[in-house]
Amino acid sequence: SDEVLRAAREMGRLRLLRQRGAEEQLRAVHLGTEQWERLQTRLLSRLTTALREALEARDEARVAQAVVGFVDAGSAAEAEQWIRLEWVAPRLGPRLQHAARGGERDAFARVCAEVVAFARGPDFASLLAPAVAELRPPLHLLSSTVWLETNRILKTMPGVFGALVGVPSAFHAAYAAAGRVQAELEALLPAASERQYLRSHPATTDLIKRFNLPIYFQLRLQELAKALDASLPPQGAALELLSTKLPTDATHADDESSSERLPPPAGLLTVAAHTVVQVVTRCFAPDVYIMPLCSRFFRLALQLLLRFDSWATVRSKAPVDVGSSAQPPTPSDSRGSAAVDVPAATVVPRRNELSFLFLDCDTVTGWVRQTLQPSLEDVLGLRDAKPDLKGACADALRETSDVLAASSAGMRANILSQLVGQCVAQLAPARAIPALYCMTGRAVPTAPSLFVPELLRPLRTFLADCGVRLSVDDRHAWARDAGGALAKQYLHLATGMLDTVRNNEAAIRKYGAKKAAGAVDAPPAASDSDKVCVQLFLDVQAFGDQLRAVGVDAALLAEYGLLADAVRPSQALIESIRASGGSP
Repeated sequence: SDEVLRAAREMGRLRLLRQRGAEEQLRAVHLGTEQWERLQTRLLSRLTTALREALEARDEARVAQAVVGFVDAGSAAEAEQWIRLEWVAPRLGPRLQHAARGGERDAFARVCAEVVAFARGPDFASLLAPAVAELRPPLHLLSSTVWLETNRILKTMPGVFGALVGVPSAFHAAYAAAGRVQAELEALLPAASERQYLRSHPATTDLIKRFNLPIYFQLRLQELAKALDASLPPQGAALELLSTKLPTDATHADDESSSERLPPPAGLLTVAAHTVVQVVTRCFAPDVYIMPLCSRFFRLALQLLLRFDSWATVRSKAPVDVGSSAQPPTPSDSRGSAAVDVPAATVVPRRNELSFLFLDCDTVTGWVRQTLQPSLEDVLGLRDAKPDLKGACADALRETSDVLAASSAGMRANILSQLVGQCVAQLAPARAIPALYCMTGRAVPTAPSLFVPELLRPLRTFLADCGVRLSVDDRHAWARDAGGALAKQYLHLATGMLDTVRNNEAAIRKYGAKKAAGAVDAPPAASDSDKVCVQLFLDVQAFGDQLRAVGVDAALLAEYGLLADAVRPSQALIESIRASGGSP
């Protein structure tokens, strides 16, 4: 009533006078203290009755008047206490107790939903009316009543948080529910100062302390690291290839969201590479990642990548035959799954594993640079972070991708070295060419040797194994590098044979000069060294054709040019052979 409101305003003035009198130690004020307290008690009783009746009638105007009366009387704290203990607690408590029953792991989420429903419901809506919200200074009724009482009630429910221990999925769901309830309560507050008050309220701090984030991170670390280590076979054990696509029913909605932000690379061949992409993606999945643990999850993702890189580097140093004829299976589409699932796999033939591992390492490096790096701010939630923090994260990821790229380059060099070695082994029959023509009376050769088509067989097999995983430019680069290195070895072998044959011929001619002066033999159309030279020349020309078949223009390959010049017969020899009916 108007009388109660006037009394409240007068009581507010008396409160101020009493405070000043107490400060000045006035005797009259001291004598009137008892009477003032009786009046205050009667006034608060009238105000609480009026507030109760207004709340029960759900009359926003009367509720606002009663609250204003408390404020005018200087009893805002008493109003907050009465609302929390006499109005909120009897209504909110039973609802939260009921929500906590049933499944324990999702009990906290149900409790949070009930808190929001109560704050938005008719029992509390009148206290959020604009007339109350516009009071200055603000009363912060939502924070001081509903939020504070929620925290008190949760303390009486140890099972709600106890069910989260050791279950990271349930922990994350509960933590996300806590974030949602806070955000939804903040949405009910019109002023930024009130929202900030709720964030810094002791009840908020106390609730967050109930979530042991370091323990949660350790559980996730063990889960992801264990999954990766299980996919990395030890030295001597066979590497596994993906042989089937992941089942679509193993994919959860949250992981689909994560895959949209970080789509996996297409065409991965090995289980190890598939798993490292999956566990790194899981670090930033909506059902795993927690913003306060941003730096820890980011470092974990980098450590997982470096763990894979370290394993692959050691694995690649084992000598294997990279030029076999085995074909890789159909690549998996590598979709992310809710758990770190590993699809069915087949064992990689030992002689193929280095090639497949290199292709996957190169693909993972490209995925880090082309997918993860551009999306880093989004997956870490750093859009509004300071530039220094963004730059530090980008630099750390760039350094990791550089390490991966360097390892891929090392694997490529290792594979190339082995390929060249296998191609050089195909040159072994060439060493028998001098024996075919020296002092045998054979005619000048007119066709390349039978071994020449096999020179680049290891390279052709390797390129066939790689299939579409190598672009046209990359295939030409591999062929050019391998062909150039083989041409260098071929040059060393050919020049050595020619020098040996020619030196032997010179020695024979020196000793043959002691024949009878009258015995003059007709000079042959071609010497043995000429025949060897012609055979080498024909073989090198056929080698050039082999290079062109794999996409290398032999005329533009410097190493091949040196080889061709070294075995090219003299023009006089060519004309002499042609005059005698030969065709070098």
